[in-house]
Formats: sequence, structure tokens, C-alpha cells
Amino acid sequence: MHAWIVYSLLAAAAAGAYVLKKLTAGGSIAGWLIACLLFYASGWSGLGCMALFFLIGTAATALHERRKKQNKVHEQRGIANVVSNTAGALVVAVLHLLLPDFFSSETVILCIATSQATALSDTLSSELGQCYGKSCYSILTLQPIPPGSDGGISFMGLLAGLGGSLVIAIYTAFFVPAPFKIALLVLLSWAGNLLDSLLGATLQKKGLLDNHGVNAVSNLMATLLYMSVLRFTTGY
Repeated sequence: MHAWIVYSLLAAAAAGAYVLKKLTAGGSIAGWLIACLLFYASGWSGLGCMALFFLIGTAATALHERRKKQNKVHEQRGIANVVSNTAGALVVAVLHLLLPDFFSSETVILCIATSQATALSDTLSSELGQCYGKSCYSILTLQPIPPGSDGGISFMGLLAGLGGSLVIAIYTAFFVPAPFKIALLVLLSWAGNLLDSLLGATLQKKGLLDNHGVNAVSNLMATLLYMSVLRFTTGY
């Protein structure tokens, strides 16, 4: 399939997300640009990871709203939300375009997958954890706190987050059938989810970062850590 056809289909999908009130106009444009960049850098593998995050994450948010019997329309995701949840993938894709010999194509695929696995893990942990988690605890003190609090974790939330990491990892395994690298992807993306909670309990509570900032930092850190470990252990 010619690239311009893919870019046109992505534009239609972005417009559809705007019409369905899932994204703001700015969020739709940002999502389209990032999706095109990921496709250019990594083909269907990276684009598929981003699509899985958006579709499953949106479904989880809708489920949370129905479960809590919230009739209000969920706030549309804007530019900050889109960029913060693709921060690691965006940096890797840009670096790959600027320094094409620095990464192997496999490393690009795996790093983009780690970014989106981190984002999906965090989203499912938050949405499903609040839906089905019976108790919520502070990641710092392990003391009970109200569900939805910054830095809160629950057993169901952690389990859902691990499931999100596994979904992206299984998809990526079709493109990179390397057990160690896929297992590392699961581990570090799930760790990125925990880092998100840790930042929420510290920097966000102190007002040094907002939710988008926390998402961006944890996403970027998980991706860069994966890249570093991969280069240290395999040289790629």
C-alpha cells in the first residue's frame, strides 16, 4: 500500500475521532501527524501499537464512565494528552529520522512499542483499577487512600496495567519474535506505569507537574531505559 494512501486513511481516522468527540481539533491534528511519523519510521508495527493504545484506552475510559454511571461526556483528549502519551515514541521516531544509522529498525520498533505499552498500561491501570479495584493504596506508604488519588495503586489496577503491557508486547512479537526483548518490553513498560504513580504521589502532588507532565516523563523514561538496556545487552 502506498504511503500516501495510509496517510489519507489516517487523516480520515483522525477526523472521525474529532467527529465522535474523542479528540479535540488540535488533538486530532497532533494524533494524525504523530501517527504518520510513526508509520514512516517503523511501518505497521509502530502505527499498530498507537492504534491499539487509542482504541483499547478509549474503550476502557467508556467502561469506567458507564460503571460509575457518569452521564457526562468525557473530556475530549487534546494536544497535551496525545503528545504526553506518545512522548517516548515521538522522540525515538525523530531521532531515527535525524540519525538513521544510530538505531536498527528493530530497535525503533521495540522502543515505540515500549512507549505505547507504557501508555496503555497506565490508562488501563487507572480506568479499570478505579472500576474494579476494591481498595486503593499510596505507592509511597501503602496506606489506604481514596480511589483516583494521585499516586494511588490497587491490585486490580496493577493487574490491568500488566495486561496492557502484554497486549502491546504480543502484537510486537509478530514483528520482532525475540523472547528476551519482548519480555523486557513488558517489564519496563509496566515499570513505567509504576513510575507514573510515583511521580503522581510526589511531583504532581507538589504542583511541579500536572497529569500530562507525569505521563510524558514516565513514558519517555521507560522508553529511554528500554533503549539503553537494549544497547547495553545486545549492542543495537
